[in-house]
Amino acid sequence: QLLQLAIEDGPYDGILGYSQGATLAAQTVIRYNLEHPEAPIQVMPFRFAIFFNGATPSKVFEMSETPIPVSVETVENEPEAIHFYSQMKANPLLHTTKLFPAKLPNGRKILTDSKLGMLKCDAALDGMLIKIPTLHVRCPGDREEYGHELYKLCEPQVAQQYFHHHEHDFPRGYDEMRNIARLIRSTAELSI
Repeated sequence: QLLQLAIEDGPYDGILGYSQGATLAAQTVIRYNLEHPEAPIQVMPFRFAIFFNGATPSKVFEMSETPIPVSVETVENEPEAIHFYSQMKANPLLHTTKLFPAKLPNGRKILTDSKLGMLKCDAALDGMLIKIPTLHVRCPGDREEYGHELYKLCEPQVAQQYFHHHEHDFPRGYDEMRNIARLIRSTAELSI
């Protein structure tokens, strides 16, 4: 829906998100790039992106687009999988069903309800998925999935980073805000 809104009402100069909002922003940019791989930056719905403590984005796909998973995975001894799996419980208010861990025939781990599949983006497997200029504001002491993995999915020549010391919280303070504002401007200028 966000991508459709941006296509219909945009293009916009940029998109900014914090935590899950940064993840949604990244997923929106990735989806557009996958659907329009040859699109020049001038026609993209967003010409730059700012990510504050952005979690690693996921890709959602219809299971009919890919071979059926070959096995149900156990996640008992995988803390990251347990954390991810625990957040994907069924929600009758949103008409969602419970997802279960599985593996695709190529060994890639996914979550699925047998209709939809979801996998975590991985630069080593998926390559560079975000080609527009980006700024990654993150804490090196935060979990790797809150910033570093998202950074690795971006074009390195136009990706900038700013490190703060507030863990997963939003950075603060006059000097820090001025530095971040300056980097936002320079990221926007890269998109011109």
